[in-house]
Amino acid sequence: MYSRILVLGVFALHVAYAQNPPSFQNQQLDEVVVSDSRFPLKRSQSGKTVIKLTSSDLQKHVGKSLAAVINQLSGIEINGSRSYAGQNLSYFIRGGNNRQVLVLIDGIPVSDPSRPTSDFDLTLLSLSQIDSVEIVKGASSTLYGSGAATAVILISTKKATQNGIHLSVDSSLGTNNTQDETINSINDFNNSISIQMQSGAWGFLTSYAHQYTDGISAVVGDENDPLSKQNIHFSTTYNPSSIFSIRGGFHYDKYRSFYDDSFSLTDADNYLKSKQMRYSLGSKYKLQKGAIEANVSFVESDRQAVSNYPNDYQSSSFISDLLFKYRFTEKWLSIVGVQHTSHSTEFTQKAKSSTTDPYINIVYLTANGFHANTGLRLNNHSEYGSHLTYSLNPSFVIGTENNYWKIMASYSSAFIAPSLSYLFGPFGANPDLQPEENKTAEVGVEFYKSNSFNASVLLFTRKEINFIDYLANGYENVSQNFRVEGIEFALTAQLSKNLAFKTNYTYTNKKEVLVLRIPPHKINASLDFQATKQTSFTTYFQYNSERNDADFSVFPSGDIILDSYQLLDVSVRHQFLNPNVTFSLSVTNILDESYQEIYGFSSKGRNCSLGMQLRF
Repeated sequence: MYSRILVLGVFALHVAYAQNPPSFQNQQLDEVVVSDSRFPLKRSQSGKTVIKLTSSDLQKHVGKSLAAVINQLSGIEINGSRSYAGQNLSYFIRGGNNRQVLVLIDGIPVSDPSRPTSDFDLTLLSLSQIDSVEIVKGASSTLYGSGAATAVILISTKKATQNGIHLSVDSSLGTNNTQDETINSINDFNNSISIQMQSGAWGFLTSYAHQYTDGISAVVGDENDPLSKQNIHFSTTYNPSSIFSIRGGFHYDKYRSFYDDSFSLTDADNYLKSKQMRYSLGSKYKLQKGAIEANVSFVESDRQAVSNYPNDYQSSSFISDLLFKYRFTEKWLSIVGVQHTSHSTEFTQKAKSSTTDPYINIVYLTANGFHANTGLRLNNHSEYGSHLTYSLNPSFVIGTENNYWKIMASYSSAFIAPSLSYLFGPFGANPDLQPEENKTAEVGVEFYKSNSFNASVLLFTRKEINFIDYLANGYENVSQNFRVEGIEFALTAQLSKNLAFKTNYTYTNKKEVLVLRIPPHKINASLDFQATKQTSFTTYFQYNSERNDADFSVFPSGDIILDSYQLLDVSVRHQFLNPNVTFSLSVTNILDESYQEIYGFSSKGRNCSLGMQLRF
């Protein structure tokens, strides 16, 4: 069945381009990608369909959360991004869950060991402080370690890039309503300011962001649950010569969010205070045929929940990564590195774990179009011992650099180390747990035409082994294996000089187990129209098919089927006579679609937002 779908998809791509030959002049699709090999490679040399959001892409979404922005990408469902601002986020990427997604900020893993699944809460971040995002899907533990099973999200924060002193201000205000409510009050405020300075070898950037959002109850109720968030960011770079550089950073992110009783689905005065501080230092020394890179970071997290079931968790992580990049020839590139991570969390007593992982990755490039990316990592964990992961990713390009077909395949494994909560926490802890393992196989094809048309079809199958579940005696590795199969399709085309179109479709089927809140079918689309040099319009469309959910307010929980829904958003951006002044107006869910993202919880209706960006 998959082979037929792939053939039909390839044929459709060819026909689509033949019937609509565009002239793409403003957008560069064959960008340099780094995330799937840690080498800067042309897109044609990469064996993955890496997704990249640039700074200009992110600037189109003033006032939105990062979760809401990446929720429009192929193969990704960020459940909770359409609900009230403090909703718990679930990262359903390729049928997986939060502990199968690894988040890195400026190259450093930022997993919170105090959280039950050791994931990272994207709610902490401010979109205004982010410069770019790269997402590579599939098993990537060979390069990135634990948790990189369904996706790696690499976030780069803003740094000083221009000589002199420059000021940036981003501000937006808008409504925050559920469906069927009249737009009559402003209750969503986002403001940020940053100053950057670069002089000679030194560069500095500091920024502050604040968000306050009210107007929606967490559960379907009458009492609103506000969120207040603050973000402080500082980064510095020192480049005394062309072969040596140092960068450092400090991030302080915190928010306070009220929430309701999710078991009885009733209003409550509960609230969560969450904060994280990150300190990082990195250096790079270039050699004639390679480079030596060293990165260290220290992360402190603190979460306090005030409710009938209070908790207060504090944790810290130390991460170091030393790697050596070497180019033997124009064909052979290699990385050899070692990563050390130590985590600690305060439960009833302090719990600790550590890992030391040597790894190697080799890239092979040829002039005839054949490329291969392969690697090994040996994970050495203080509790369960050693675990080996591997990856093999060949690809073959037919055509030229600006006009080619690319055939891709990969087979790779990933591991998810048991969290400290699973090993030593207060509920059902089991120190004898083994790591979960995922094995992912992919095959796909990509068509690229002269910066004017790009389309890809990819089939994947993923096997989950040693899945950790909460059973009668607490957390255990279950003997049953689970399988997820899916299809990802993405297309970008310039329909005319001033009109660009993007769309993607994802099919996800998780077998052997009933999954909640993951749509089997999901479609995203956008249409960008550059009306004048100063004015642009963008329309976003999203469709989610029926999903399974459960009513946890009754025991045993009852099965629920959530209806399909479709959302339409519209935005306009205009630059005034001074190109450094930009105003934007957006309307989300313009048709006021009535839907449920999570059973019993509120979902956003039609809302308006007015934004302003100043650059001096």
